[in-house]
Amino acid sequence: MDMRLATRELRLSYWTGVLQERQASGQSIRAWCQANGVVEKTYHHWKRKLREAAYEQYVENHAESGAPAPAFAEVRMIEVSPQAAESESTTPCQLHVKVAGVCITADSGYPAEKLAALLRELARPC
Repeated sequence: MDMRLATRELRLSYWTGVLQERQASGQSIRAWCQANGVVEKTYHHWKRKLREAAYEQYVENHAESGAPAPAFAEVRMIEVSPQAAESESTTPCQLHVKVAGVCITADSGYPAEKLAALLRELARPC
């Protein structure tokens, strides 16, 4: 086995245990991280890495059956303060859609029907 792959698997296994321990504690992420000396950004970094690894595994397992893998999209609304909006020439509210490494940003005034059409196109299998 490749050393890098073995190291990656070891880290993923370790952080799986950390995330399970935090969840079993019933504490919020912030409280648990503070109590256990874990940097919250590091916790979220590994949570994202574990999701990505789970998706990769899912795709591998379903590639053999010929079934298409589902498309996942990250969508988040970002509130920008009026001062930042003026200084950065952005609107007070922006929509960011990230699919397969492609990020689309639209301001809150973007027509909903055009956004819906765009999302339908992104959801179609290639």
